Amino acid sequence: MAERIKGVDISAWQAGISFDKIKAAGVEFAMIRAGRGKSKDSQLETFVSECEKHGIKYGFYWYSYALTVDRAKEEAEACIECIKAYKPSYPVCFDMEDPSQIDGLSKRTRTDMAIEFCETIRAAGYTPGIYANPAWFESYYKKTELVGKYDIWLACWTENPDKPTKYNYGQRIWQWGLDNIGGYNVDGDLSFYDYTANSESSAPADNGAVTIEVGDTVMFEGGPHYVSSTAKAATGGARTSGLAKVMNIAPNAPHKYALRGIDGGSNVYGWVDEGLVKAVEETRDTLSLGDRVKVKPGAKTYKGGGLASFVYSSTYVVMQIGSGVAPDYIVIGDGTSVTAAVHADDLIKQ
Repeated sequence: MAERIKGVDISAWQAGISFDKIKAAGVEFAMIRAGRGKSKDSQLETFVSECEKHGIKYGFYWYSYALTVDRAKEEAEACIECIKAYKPSYPVCFDMEDPSQIDGLSKRTRTDMAIEFCETIRAAGYTPGIYANPAWFESYYKKTELVGKYDIWLACWTENPDKPTKYNYGQRIWQWGLDNIGGYNVDGDLSFYDYTANSESSAPADNGAVTIEVGDTVMFEGGPHYVSSTAKAATGGARTSGLAKVMNIAPNAPHKYALRGIDGGSNVYGWVDEGLVKAVEETRDTLSLGDRVKVKPGAKTYKGGGLASFVYSSTYVVMQIGSGVAPDYIVIGDGTSVTAAVHADDLIKQ
């Protein structure tokens, strides 16, 4: 089961918040705004001191106003100067979301700015990360150059930490919506990776994912495929999302994985980019794709809907394990058509 570590992100907007109440609320980590532009956040020292006093782990983020790659590097250097006295367990994240950075900048420039910031942070000995919402990954960044390369902190509000986002960028941290602690509005976060237990691991290429090997079944998110791992032009049109089998791996190539769709899955049959491939994790070490299962009497769908009475007396096949940040999301069916998505705990393996 994936980690679900409760966190918040805070800045000068939360000046005066009680860390006794933050701790009492079950918060185990905080993402602290170290600064913005080239200026330090006024609450940086206070928040770090309070986190250390209360045993709350922390990381940092930097709100960017940069419009050039050189300026992004300068902001990274300013960030490093502000945090050099501290030892964060969590990443140091680049936060680019200002309206000025949308108009007039290309995807290429924005992506290069993010890379420059992150690599400067990495060179200083910190784990770099990217904070962004799906619109930025899909429309404003070249996501395949960031996803899988740096730790992702995804901002996608469902307003309920138990209602998962449908987006999956391999995020290790998810900002789910607005929380309230001690009368202060704060952004609520969940970490799916225990940075405390894995503090020695700063290699972003791992991205918290299960290792993918030849022969594995994976989730392909949909998109172009290529006739070779180094081909410049895609072929055959965009492929649909769904399950596929890994036929080959070219670790350092532009298109890392050779995939072939499986029955009921994607129609992909070529080489694809790493950022479009996600490992399919087994849930609770009990369920695997293809397992035969029955639904416990009285169980609901994953979203709380009702099930037809015949469902409880039938046997089904596990067709999908996990969705986004929800590893207990299980799709069952007869092998060719889907019956329902249910919680893993509501299934009995046959």
